[in-house]
Amino acid sequence: MPKLKSALKNLQQQQQQQRNAKKKQADTLNAKKAATKQKTTTVSTQRRVAVTRSDRIVLIGEGNFSFALSLAKQLYNEDNEDDGRRGWMVATTLDSAAVMQEKYPDACAHVEQLHAMGVHVLYEFDATQLKSYHALRLHLRQGRSLVNRIIFNFPHVGQGITDQHRNILANQRLLQAFFQCASSFLSHEQQSLMMTKHASKVKACGYALDYVPMPSSASSALPDGEIWVTLKSGQPYDDWHIKKLAKSAGLACRTSFVFDPDAFPGYAHRRTLGYAEGKSAPSNEELKDKTCRTYIFVSKETALVSQGKRKRHDSDDDE
Repeated sequence: MPKLKSALKNLQQQQQQQRNAKKKQADTLNAKKAATKQKTTTVSTQRRVAVTRSDRIVLIGEGNFSFALSLAKQLYNEDNEDDGRRGWMVATTLDSAAVMQEKYPDACAHVEQLHAMGVHVLYEFDATQLKSYHALRLHLRQGRSLVNRIIFNFPHVGQGITDQHRNILANQRLLQAFFQCASSFLSHEQQSLMMTKHASKVKACGYALDYVPMPSSASSALPDGEIWVTLKSGQPYDDWHIKKLAKSAGLACRTSFVFDPDAFPGYAHRRTLGYAEGKSAPSNEELKDKTCRTYIFVSKETALVSQGKRKRHDSDDDE
C-alpha cells in the first residue's frame, strides 16, 4: 500500500511538472507574439502618421487657415532643416478671398503669414472637380508632378440642411466625389524606402515619432500617397460610412487615429458656414466633447503591397 501511494504521488508530481512546463512554454510563446505585434504596430503606425518637410502636401477646405499655419510653422521652422530637402504645401479653400474674409475675420492675417513662409494659397478650389487639380499643377508649374499628402479636415457641405437623411446624402456625395478626384493625383512609390532614425532632424508634426520614412537616395522619389480625412464621431458622421465611400473610389483605409487639436498650436476649428463672435464656439471648444478621428486612405494596390511586407516581416520575426 505504501508503494502504491508513493507511485501515485510520483505520477501526480510528474503530471504537475508537465503542466508547468507546458504553461511556461505557452507563456513564452504568447510573450514573443505580443512583443512582435507591439513592435510591428509601433513602427508601422509611426511610418503612417509622419508628415515631414520633404512632403508635397495639399490641404483641402481650409476655413480660417489656422491649421495650415500651425502645420507650416512646425514643418518649415529653422530648427527643422530636414537635410535641406523641402517639398511644398498648398492650402486651399472653396471660398473666394472676399467670402473668406467675411466668414473668417482672422483668416487674412493667417494667409499673410503663410505667403511669407512660401506656402501657396488657392481660392475657389473645388476638391470634387478634376479641373481644380489640373489648375493646381499649372499654378505650381509642376507639370505631371503628384502629391503624397492630401489632407481634408472636417469636410462638410455647409448647406444648412435640416433633414438628417438629406444631410447625410449630401456629405456622402461630397466625400465620394473628393475621393474620386484626389486619388488620381496621389504619388506611387517608385523605389524602396528605408526607416532611418532622424528624430532630431525631421519634424513629424503633431506626433512624437522615433522613425520616419525617408527616400533611400537623394532622388525625388516620394512615398506612396495618402489621403487623410478627419471627422467628428457620433451622429450623423458615423452614418456617412467613410470607409465604404473610399472603397468605392478604389481606396483602402490603411489606419486611423484620434485627432488631437492641441498637437497643432494656434489651430482654431471653424465651421463651414463661418464664424460669428458670441455665437460660434471659440477656439476648439466644439471638438472637445467629441472624439475626432483621422482616417488615412491609400490605393488598394498600395494596401496589398503593405500587407505583403507586414506578412514577410512577421514571418522573419517568427524564425
